[in-house]
Amino acid sequence: MKEPTLTVLKPEVVFLEDLVEQINTGRLRVPRFQRDFVWKPSDMLHLFDSIRKGYPIGSLLIWDTSSEVQSLEMVGGQRVPKAPGTPVKYLLDGHQRLSTLFGVLRLPAGAPNTSTQQDWRWWIWYDLRDQKFVHLAGREAQPFHFPLRALLRTTDFLSESRKIQREFTDYQDLIEEAERLTQAVKRYKVPVTVIEGGTIDEAVETFSRVNGRGRDMSPDEMVSALTYKEGKQAFNLTERISRILEALRPYGFDTTRREFIFRAIVAVAGRDIYDTGWASVAEDLRPELSEMSDRAESALVKATSFLRHEVFVAGAKVLPYALQMVMLAAFFDRCPLPDDNRKRTLVRWFWTTSTNGWFAGANTSQIKNALEGMGSFASSGDASSLHEMLKYPARPLPKRFDLRNARIRALVVYLATLRPVDQNGNELDIQQLLASEGHRALARVFPRLTGELGASPANRVLAGAAQEPWFRSPPPPLLRETAHAAAMFATLGFPPESIPALEAGDASLFIRTREAHLLEQEKQFLLARGVATTSGGPVTDDATDAEDD
Repeated sequence: MKEPTLTVLKPEVVFLEDLVEQINTGRLRVPRFQRDFVWKPSDMLHLFDSIRKGYPIGSLLIWDTSSEVQSLEMVGGQRVPKAPGTPVKYLLDGHQRLSTLFGVLRLPAGAPNTSTQQDWRWWIWYDLRDQKFVHLAGREAQPFHFPLRALLRTTDFLSESRKIQREFTDYQDLIEEAERLTQAVKRYKVPVTVIEGGTIDEAVETFSRVNGRGRDMSPDEMVSALTYKEGKQAFNLTERISRILEALRPYGFDTTRREFIFRAIVAVAGRDIYDTGWASVAEDLRPELSEMSDRAESALVKATSFLRHEVFVAGAKVLPYALQMVMLAAFFDRCPLPDDNRKRTLVRWFWTTSTNGWFAGANTSQIKNALEGMGSFASSGDASSLHEMLKYPARPLPKRFDLRNARIRALVVYLATLRPVDQNGNELDIQQLLASEGHRALARVFPRLTGELGASPANRVLAGAAQEPWFRSPPPPLLRETAHAAAMFATLGFPPESIPALEAGDASLFIRTREAHLLEQEKQFLLARGVATTSGGPVTDDATDAEDD
């Protein structure tokens, strides 16, 4: 075995301000094999609270090398310069912490501060009165909100202090509090361990081992690091998965968790999608990972196109189980152009597994066997290999609407098959509605109704906010004169006998009537697609089993 050539130097402590400045001048960079910035806004606030109180925030690991390593151009939402002719070091552990520090403390004055999280998360303020760190999520700051971007900039600090002096009679106390915070940040020291020399492969392995502890890395992040290559055989799994997600955007699946894209790649490669021996997985996949990624992209595009156009799944937000997409990718990799019989079986398989809870109860061995069965079906067309997934009937509909429940998601997909139209008879773009409005696209008919009736799936409608005045109780009188009113109500899943109750504002009668209608119509829909159903009405079943949440 080749001896490692990395040398661990003596640990040292470095002022936080100096580390931020090293990033700002390009002398400390983040290598591209690092995972993306994943911290939540609450994590960012907690970091600054620890610094203010003098609590430790953990050590950093830095690689000092003469090799030129590909690195991120953006850190903390900002472009960082290169430092030609200057020694450059690379951060192996501490990306989330230093990105937060740099992104917040070196934030330009004109940086966007919109209601979009990727903008407002870098704007952190210190509430001088309550003495706590806050995000304002694009809202206007008050004079007692001190922007952290001004802490290390003398001119900006003085400018903010003058604002406080103009606004408050107790300005002296508030300015002193801001000064105490500034000193706490400037005096704060971070333990740093530097390793010297070695190769890019050794640096990647060091990164992977360090990050295998503490905050969990997802499978795709770990394997991405372990398979990272530069030069003629350059490959970056993180970037490859991003490219695949972009290819799925037309079908509404670009928000799929990256982990499931990775599992699709592993499935296409014929490997165990639950193997957690990342080093061996990476070693086995390394020679073929680029080719398998290309195959997986092609298969996933076909799989999501099938979901969108054959069964009306309007995107990842309403797919009952993300593993369904993984299994379909395995199918379309082996059978890119299925015949009508295979397509009909896949439709039956989708609706059966979406409603019978098989994925929620299956263990890893059963899922591995099911993947093999899907491969066999793709090759032979013999549906008997799918028997274990197809033998259970659909579960009753839950009493409570919760989009984290796969059975509820299946209902939403069924509602999409009704092809809802607006009051003018124009078909709604459900994919666009879900992308732009999210859960708000599934509005309440009686928004103020509470209790069991208010939570009922029959109190929900798949339509955009622009349509709310037309379907909410009571609907406008003008609607009765609209030629497309009956069609609109029918495509929203409102039976004719429920409309008088809707107009009268009788929530109980409307929900009972619509619930009975939905149960019967969905049952007939499932039976027509070969799905066995259970008899009876909805039962209390509020388990959240959609594994992508």
